Amino acid sequence: MSLIFATQLTAVFTAILGVGAIVTAVLAGLALRKQSQEVGLLLEQNKRDTDERRKAQASLVFLAAPRDAAHPLIAYAHNGSGQPVYDTSVRYATTASDLSEPEYLGTIMPGESAPSARQFADVGEALRLAVLMFRDAAGINWIRTPDGNLWEDPSPGKVWVDLLSSTLADNARRSPRDFPG
Repeated sequence: MSLIFATQLTAVFTAILGVGAIVTAVLAGLALRKQSQEVGLLLEQNKRDTDERRKAQASLVFLAAPRDAAHPLIAYAHNGSGQPVYDTSVRYATTASDLSEPEYLGTIMPGESAPSARQFADVGEALRLAVLMFRDAAGINWIRTPDGNLWEDPSPGKVWVDLLSSTLADNARRSPRDFPG
């Protein structure tokens, strides 16, 4: 084999190896990009799962009102979870942006209810202007608005007036039939 042929053959194989290295680098980049997207999706799913676990107990605590004539028409907080809730209180909207002083209901044990002292003319009035606040067994403070939304309270003792005022204003315009009892 001549020296020129050997040099040309080496150059061809070097070029093939260079193209192979470029193709490998492109494929590795695409795989890394796809893996990064999958990791991002897993992180989002993990955040959703964590949020759901945080809300698991709180989602089972709600306000209700009896619909039969045998009971006085009052709102009551019900704990449908398997753990107690603490520092439970109810506040009522006096205007679309103003809440009453909290009515302290205390600790509510699993499966039990705590009645509010305030009586109402109808179920809609009892529920559409009431805000429930409580602390779950994990020590997280929650606010349940009249429309059923559940919010983690980052500053216990300070109600989110902006959030609640728009919710309460909307609820004041809604029909009493729109609120479950």
